[in-house]
Amino acid sequence: MDTPKTTSSPIGPEISTARALLPPHTLLEGRFITLAPLLPDHANDLFTATCGPSNAALWIYLPSGPFPTLPSFHAHITAQSRSIDPLFYALLHPTTHRPLGLLALLHITPAHRTVEVGYILFSPELQRTRAATEAHYLLARHVFEDLGYRRYEWKCDDLNGPSKRAAARLGFVWEGVFRQHLVVKGRNRDTAWFSMLDREWEGVRRGLEMWLEEGNFDEGGRQRRGLVEIRGRDELEEAEPEEESDRETRGLFKLDGTPEDKEYNIDIVAVHGLGGDWEKTWTDPSGKLWLRDFLPAEIPSARLFSYGYNSRTAFSKAVTNITDEATMLLNRLDRERQGVAKTRPIIFIRTVWGASLSRRYVI
Repeated sequence: MDTPKTTSSPIGPEISTARALLPPHTLLEGRFITLAPLLPDHANDLFTATCGPSNAALWIYLPSGPFPTLPSFHAHITAQSRSIDPLFYALLHPTTHRPLGLLALLHITPAHRTVEVGYILFSPELQRTRAATEAHYLLARHVFEDLGYRRYEWKCDDLNGPSKRAAARLGFVWEGVFRQHLVVKGRNRDTAWFSMLDREWEGVRRGLEMWLEEGNFDEGGRQRRGLVEIRGRDELEEAEPEEESDRETRGLFKLDGTPEDKEYNIDIVAVHGLGGDWEKTWTDPSGKLWLRDFLPAEIPSARLFSYGYNSRTAFSKAVTNITDEATMLLNRLDRERQGVAKTRPIIFIRTVWGASLSRRYVI
Protein backbone atom coordinates (compact mmCIF):
# COMPACT_ATOMS: atom_id res chain seq x y z
CA MET A 1 0.00 0.00 0.00
CA ASP A 2 1.32 3.45 -0.90
CA THR A 3 2.06 5.85 1.95
CA PRO A 4 0.02 9.08 1.80
CA LYS A 5 2.02 12.05 0.54
CA THR A 6 0.90 14.16 3.49
CA THR A 7 0.32 12.97 7.04
CA SER A 8 0.26 14.41 10.52
CA SER A 9 2.50 11.58 11.75
CA PRO A 10 6.27 11.73 11.29
CA ILE A 11 7.56 9.36 8.62
CA GLY A 12 10.92 8.71 7.06
CA PRO A 13 12.13 10.42 3.89
CA GLU A 14 11.46 8.87 0.53
CA ILE A 15 14.47 6.98 -0.86
CA SER A 16 15.22 4.87 -3.90
CA THR A 17 13.67 1.41 -3.81
CA ALA A 18 16.34 -0.04 -6.09
CA ARG A 19 17.66 -3.33 -4.77
CA ALA A 20 21.29 -3.93 -3.89
CA LEU A 21 23.10 -6.71 -5.72
CA LEU A 22 23.58 -10.16 -4.30
CA PRO A 23 27.31 -10.56 -3.64
CA PRO A 24 28.98 -12.68 -6.31
CA HIS A 25 31.50 -15.14 -4.92
CA THR A 26 34.57 -13.58 -6.52
CA LEU A 27 38.12 -12.59 -5.56
CA LEU A 28 38.76 -9.31 -3.74
CA GLU A 29 42.47 -8.63 -4.09
CA GLY A 30 44.54 -6.21 -2.04
CA ARG A 31 48.24 -5.58 -1.46
CA PHE A 32 48.44 -7.53 1.80
CA ILE A 33 45.51 -9.96 1.64
CA THR A 34 43.16 -11.62 -0.85
CA LEU A 35 39.56 -12.53 -0.11
CA ALA A 36 38.61 -15.66 -2.02
CA PRO A 37 35.58 -17.97 -1.97
CA LEU A 38 36.05 -20.46 0.87
CA LEU A 39 36.81 -23.97 -0.40
CA PRO A 40 37.06 -27.38 1.29
CA ASP A 41 40.72 -27.41 0.19
CA HIS A 42 41.39 -24.57 2.63
CA ALA A 43 40.57 -26.75 5.62
CA ASN A 44 44.03 -28.26 6.22
CA ASP A 45 45.88 -24.94 6.40
CA LEU A 46 43.08 -23.28 8.36
CA PHE A 47 43.14 -26.12 10.88
CA THR A 48 46.85 -25.53 11.45
CA ALA A 49 46.37 -21.76 11.69
CA THR A 50 43.27 -21.58 13.92
CA CYS A 51 42.79 -24.86 15.78
CA GLY A 52 44.55 -26.70 18.56
CA PRO A 53 44.76 -25.91 22.31
CA SER A 54 46.78 -22.73 21.77
CA ASN A 55 44.01 -21.28 19.60
CA ALA A 56 41.00 -22.26 21.71
CA ALA A 57 40.35 -18.61 22.63
CA LEU A 58 39.65 -17.78 18.97
CA TRP A 59 36.43 -19.82 19.19
CA ILE A 60 34.96 -18.53 22.47
CA TYR A 61 32.44 -16.15 20.87
CA LEU A 62 31.84 -18.02 17.61
CA PRO A 63 28.68 -20.15 17.30
CA SER A 64 30.67 -23.33 16.58
CA GLY A 65 34.04 -24.86 17.47
CA PRO A 66 36.66 -25.35 18.61
CA PHE A 67 37.33 -28.45 16.54
CA PRO A 68 39.67 -31.04 18.08
CA THR A 69 40.28 -33.08 14.92
CA LEU A 70 40.97 -32.30 11.28
CA PRO A 71 38.07 -34.48 9.98
CA SER A 72 35.53 -32.60 12.09
CA PHE A 73 36.98 -29.26 11.03
CA HIS A 74 37.07 -30.32 7.36
CA ALA A 75 33.36 -31.19 7.50
CA HIS A 76 32.69 -27.78 9.08
CA ILE A 77 34.61 -25.88 6.38
CA THR A 78 32.98 -27.94 3.63
CA ALA A 79 29.53 -26.99 4.93
CA GLN A 80 30.50 -23.31 5.15
CA SER A 81 31.91 -23.35 1.61
CA ARG A 82 28.51 -24.49 0.30
CA SER A 83 26.56 -21.80 2.13
CA ILE A 84 25.07 -18.84 0.26
CA ASP A 85 24.00 -16.84 3.32
CA PRO A 86 26.32 -16.64 5.18
CA LEU A 87 28.67 -16.28 2.22
CA PHE A 88 32.19 -17.22 3.37
CA TYR A 89 35.54 -15.86 2.22
CA ALA A 90 38.95 -17.30 2.97
CA LEU A 91 41.65 -14.73 3.73
CA LEU A 92 44.69 -15.71 1.68
CA HIS A 93 48.30 -14.60 1.87
CA PRO A 94 48.81 -12.61 -1.36
CA THR A 95 51.87 -14.58 -2.56
CA THR A 96 51.69 -18.03 -0.96
CA HIS A 97 47.84 -18.14 -1.15
CA ARG A 98 47.87 -19.87 2.24
CA PRO A 99 44.62 -19.22 4.17
CA LEU A 100 45.12 -17.19 7.36
CA GLY A 101 41.50 -16.85 8.43
CA LEU A 102 37.96 -16.35 7.20
CA LEU A 103 34.92 -14.10 7.44
CA ALA A 104 31.46 -13.92 5.89
CA LEU A 105 28.70 -11.69 4.64
CA LEU A 106 25.38 -12.65 6.19
CA HIS A 107 21.80 -11.48 6.62
CA ILE A 108 22.08 -10.35 3.01
CA THR A 109 18.92 -8.34 2.27
CA PRO A 110 19.04 -6.67 -1.17
CA ALA A 111 15.52 -5.19 -0.87
CA HIS A 112 16.50 -3.12 2.16
CA ARG A 113 20.14 -2.83 1.04
CA THR A 114 21.45 -4.14 4.36
CA VAL A 115 24.15 -6.73 5.00
CA GLU A 116 26.28 -7.85 7.94
CA VAL A 117 29.91 -8.95 8.31
CA GLY A 118 30.49 -11.79 10.73
CA TYR A 119 31.95 -15.22 11.50
CA ILE A 120 35.29 -13.43 11.75
CA LEU A 121 38.11 -15.89 12.46
CA PHE A 122 41.59 -14.38 12.24
CA SER A 123 44.60 -16.57 13.01
CA PRO A 124 47.24 -15.17 15.40
CA GLU A 125 49.46 -14.60 12.36
CA LEU A 126 46.81 -12.35 10.81
CA GLN A 127 45.68 -10.43 13.89
CA ARG A 128 46.82 -6.81 14.35
CA THR A 129 48.39 -6.59 10.87
CA ARG A 130 47.89 -4.40 7.84
CA ALA A 131 46.44 -7.46 6.12
CA ALA A 132 43.70 -7.76 8.76
CA THR A 133 42.67 -4.13 8.35
CA GLU A 134 42.87 -4.35 4.58
CA ALA A 135 40.55 -7.39 4.62
CA HIS A 136 37.84 -5.28 6.26
CA TYR A 137 38.55 -2.38 3.90
CA LEU A 138 38.20 -4.58 0.81
CA LEU A 139 34.93 -6.10 1.97
CA ALA A 140 33.38 -2.78 3.03
CA ARG A 141 34.38 -1.17 -0.27
CA HIS A 142 32.80 -4.11 -2.12
CA VAL A 143 29.59 -3.79 -0.09
CA PHE A 144 29.13 -0.05 -0.64
CA GLU A 145 30.75 0.67 -4.00
CA ASP A 146 30.19 -2.53 -5.99
CA LEU A 147 26.97 -3.92 -4.55
CA GLY A 148 25.09 -0.75 -3.54
CA TYR A 149 24.20 -1.49 0.09
CA ARG A 150 23.26 1.38 2.37
CA ARG A 151 23.81 -0.28 5.75
CA TYR A 152 26.69 -2.55 6.80
CA GLU A 153 26.30 -4.21 10.19
CA TRP A 154 28.65 -5.65 12.81
CA LYS A 155 27.21 -7.62 15.71
CA CYS A 156 29.00 -9.40 18.51
CA ASP A 157 28.61 -10.70 22.04
CA ASP A 158 28.45 -7.68 24.33
CA LEU A 159 31.13 -9.35 26.48
CA ASN A 160 33.51 -9.54 23.51
CA GLY A 161 35.60 -6.44 24.19
CA PRO A 162 38.16 -6.98 21.40
CA SER A 163 35.39 -7.27 18.78
CA LYS A 164 33.70 -4.08 19.99
CA ARG A 165 37.01 -2.22 19.94
CA ALA A 166 37.74 -3.51 16.44
CA ALA A 167 34.34 -2.32 15.20
CA ALA A 168 34.88 1.14 16.66
CA ARG A 169 38.41 1.34 15.25
CA LEU A 170 37.20 0.46 11.76
CA GLY A 171 34.54 3.18 11.83
CA PHE A 172 31.37 1.31 12.80
CA VAL A 173 29.00 3.23 15.07
CA TRP A 174 27.65 1.62 18.24
CA GLU A 175 23.85 1.48 18.28
CA GLY A 176 22.99 -0.39 21.47
CA VAL A 177 22.58 -3.83 23.03
CA PHE A 178 19.89 -6.42 22.36
CA ARG A 179 19.43 -8.06 25.76
CA GLN A 180 19.01 -11.85 25.90
CA HIS A 181 19.23 -11.87 22.13
CA LEU A 182 20.63 -15.36 21.52
CA VAL A 183 21.56 -18.64 23.16
CA VAL A 184 25.08 -19.58 22.02
CA LYS A 185 26.70 -22.81 23.17
CA GLY A 186 24.20 -23.07 26.00
CA ARG A 187 24.89 -19.56 27.32
CA ASN A 188 23.01 -16.26 27.16
CA ARG A 189 24.27 -13.72 24.66
CA ASP A 190 23.46 -10.03 24.85
CA THR A 191 24.35 -8.69 21.40
CA ALA A 192 26.08 -5.37 20.76
CA TRP A 193 25.01 -3.78 17.48
CA PHE A 194 27.20 -1.58 15.30
CA SER A 195 26.61 -0.18 11.83
CA MET A 196 28.23 1.78 9.05
CA LEU A 197 26.06 3.69 6.57
CA ASP A 198 26.63 4.53 2.93
CA ARG A 199 26.78 8.24 3.74
CA GLU A 200 29.56 7.54 6.27
CA TRP A 201 31.61 5.35 3.96
CA GLU A 202 33.51 8.12 2.18
CA GLY A 203 35.11 9.36 5.42
CA VAL A 204 35.77 5.83 6.67
CA ARG A 205 37.27 4.81 3.32
CA ARG A 206 39.58 7.84 3.27
CA GLY A 207 40.83 7.05 6.77
CA LEU A 208 41.46 3.40 5.95
CA GLU A 209 43.34 4.26 2.78
CA MET A 210 45.50 6.83 4.59
CA TRP A 211 46.30 4.31 7.33
CA LEU A 212 47.26 1.63 4.81
CA GLU A 213 49.67 3.92 2.93
CA GLU A 214 53.34 2.87 3.04
CA GLY A 215 54.32 6.24 4.47
CA ASN A 216 52.29 5.51 7.61
CA PHE A 217 54.67 2.71 8.60
CA ASP A 218 58.32 2.87 9.62
CA GLU A 219 61.12 0.56 8.53
CA GLY A 220 60.10 -2.00 11.15
CA GLY A 221 56.48 -2.06 9.96
CA ARG A 222 55.20 -0.09 12.97
CA GLN A 223 52.39 2.38 12.36
CA ARG A 224 53.20 6.05 12.68
CA ARG A 225 49.58 7.11 13.27
CA GLY A 226 46.69 4.95 14.40
CA LEU A 227 43.55 4.56 12.32
CA VAL A 228 41.34 6.32 14.86
CA GLU A 229 43.82 9.18 15.09
CA ILE A 230 43.92 9.56 11.30
CA ARG A 231 40.14 9.50 11.02
CA GLY A 232 39.74 11.91 13.91
CA ARG A 233 42.29 14.36 12.52
CA ASP A 234 40.71 14.15 9.06
CA GLU A 235 37.28 14.93 10.51
CA LEU A 236 38.72 17.76 12.62
CA GLU A 237 40.37 19.38 9.60
CA GLU A 238 37.08 19.30 7.68
CA ALA A 239 35.00 20.69 10.54
CA GLU A 240 34.32 24.35 11.11
CA PRO A 241 36.66 25.71 13.83
CA GLU A 242 34.84 26.30 17.09
CA GLU A 243 36.93 29.34 17.97
CA GLU A 244 39.91 31.21 16.66
CA SER A 245 43.18 30.12 18.26
CA ASP A 246 46.87 30.31 17.42
CA ARG A 247 47.66 27.03 19.17
CA GLU A 248 46.39 23.46 19.26
CA THR A 249 44.28 22.53 22.27
CA ARG A 250 43.15 18.95 21.68
CA GLY A 251 45.39 15.92 21.81
CA LEU A 252 48.36 14.81 23.90
CA PHE A 253 51.01 17.38 24.81
CA LYS A 254 54.14 17.21 26.92
CA LEU A 255 54.02 20.33 29.04
CA ASP A 256 56.61 23.03 28.48
CA GLY A 257 59.63 22.68 30.73
CA THR A 258 59.62 18.85 30.63
CA PRO A 259 63.17 18.08 29.42
CA GLU A 260 63.82 14.99 27.30
CA ASP A 261 67.13 14.03 28.93
CA LYS A 262 65.85 13.95 32.51
CA GLU A 263 65.26 10.63 34.30
CA TYR A 264 61.65 10.23 35.30
CA ASN A 265 60.04 7.76 37.69
CA ILE A 266 56.39 8.28 36.74
CA ASP A 267 54.18 9.71 33.99
CA ILE A 268 51.21 11.90 34.87
CA VAL A 269 48.48 12.56 32.30
CA ALA A 270 45.87 15.23 32.97
CA VAL A 271 42.72 14.33 31.01
CA HIS A 272 40.10 17.03 30.54
CA GLY A 273 37.30 18.47 28.44
CA LEU A 274 36.15 22.10 28.07
CA GLY A 275 36.71 21.94 24.35
CA GLY A 276 40.04 20.21 24.92
CA ASP A 277 41.68 23.41 26.17
CA TRP A 278 44.00 22.54 29.07
CA GLU A 279 44.55 26.22 29.90
CA LYS A 280 40.82 26.66 30.54
CA THR A 281 40.67 23.50 32.64
CA TRP A 282 43.74 23.80 34.83
CA THR A 283 44.37 27.56 35.17
CA ASP A 284 43.47 29.24 38.47
CA PRO A 285 41.92 32.74 38.77
CA SER A 286 45.38 34.33 39.11
CA GLY A 287 46.42 32.93 35.73
CA LYS A 288 48.74 30.25 37.09
CA LEU A 289 48.63 26.92 35.27
CA TRP A 290 48.59 24.31 38.02
CA LEU A 291 49.99 21.52 35.87
CA ARG A 292 52.98 23.54 34.75
CA ASP A 293 53.57 26.06 37.54
CA PHE A 294 52.90 24.02 40.69
CA LEU A 295 52.89 20.26 40.07
CA PRO A 296 56.53 19.94 38.87
CA ALA A 297 57.78 21.39 42.12
CA GLU A 298 55.65 18.96 44.12
CA ILE A 299 56.62 15.86 42.08
CA PRO A 300 59.96 16.65 40.34
CA SER A 301 60.41 13.05 39.14
CA ALA A 302 57.18 13.13 37.09
CA ARG A 303 56.94 13.64 33.34
CA LEU A 304 53.78 15.67 32.73
CA PHE A 305 51.30 15.37 29.86
CA SER A 306 48.00 17.01 29.07
CA TYR A 307 45.34 15.27 26.96
CA GLY A 308 42.42 17.42 25.84
CA TYR A 309 39.28 16.33 24.01
CA ASN A 310 35.92 17.85 23.24
CA SER A 311 33.72 17.22 26.28
CA ARG A 312 30.61 17.24 24.05
CA THR A 313 31.70 13.71 23.13
CA ALA A 314 30.51 12.66 26.59
CA PHE A 315 26.94 13.62 25.68
CA SER A 316 26.90 11.63 22.43
CA LYS A 317 24.71 8.54 22.23
CA ALA A 318 27.45 6.81 20.23
CA VAL A 319 29.71 5.21 22.81
CA THR A 320 32.33 4.72 20.10
CA ASN A 321 33.06 8.45 20.24
CA ILE A 322 34.55 8.01 23.72
CA THR A 323 36.13 4.72 22.61
CA ASP A 324 37.76 6.48 19.67
CA GLU A 325 39.18 9.16 21.96
CA ALA A 326 40.52 6.52 24.38
CA THR A 327 42.12 4.59 21.51
CA MET A 328 43.73 7.78 20.24
CA LEU A 329 45.11 8.47 23.73
CA LEU A 330 46.41 4.89 23.91
CA ASN A 331 48.21 5.22 20.56
CA ARG A 332 49.80 8.55 21.46
CA LEU A 333 50.98 7.33 24.87
CA ASP A 334 52.39 4.15 23.34
CA ARG A 335 54.56 6.29 21.08
CA GLU A 336 55.73 8.44 24.00
CA ARG A 337 56.37 5.48 26.32
CA GLN A 338 58.98 3.50 24.41
CA GLY A 339 61.74 1.35 25.88
CA VAL A 340 62.17 1.70 29.65
CA ALA A 341 59.37 4.27 29.73
CA LYS A 342 56.84 1.55 28.83
CA THR A 343 57.22 0.03 32.32
CA ARG A 344 57.02 3.36 34.12
CA PRO A 345 53.94 3.82 36.36
CA ILE A 346 51.28 6.14 34.99
CA ILE A 347 48.76 8.30 36.84
CA PHE A 348 45.68 9.90 35.30
CA ILE A 349 44.41 13.18 36.74
CA ARG A 350 40.96 13.82 35.40
CA THR A 351 38.06 16.21 35.42
CA VAL A 352 34.49 14.95 35.57
CA TRP A 353 34.42 14.43 31.79
CA GLY A 354 37.96 13.05 31.72
CA ALA A 355 36.81 10.22 34.00
CA SER A 356 34.91 8.47 31.18
CA LEU A 357 37.87 8.70 28.86
CA SER A 358 40.55 7.53 31.30
CA ARG A 359 38.39 4.60 32.44
CA ARG A 360 38.12 3.42 28.83
CA TYR A 361 41.89 3.84 28.37
CA VAL A 362 42.58 1.65 31.42
CA ILE A 363 40.03 -0.97 30.29
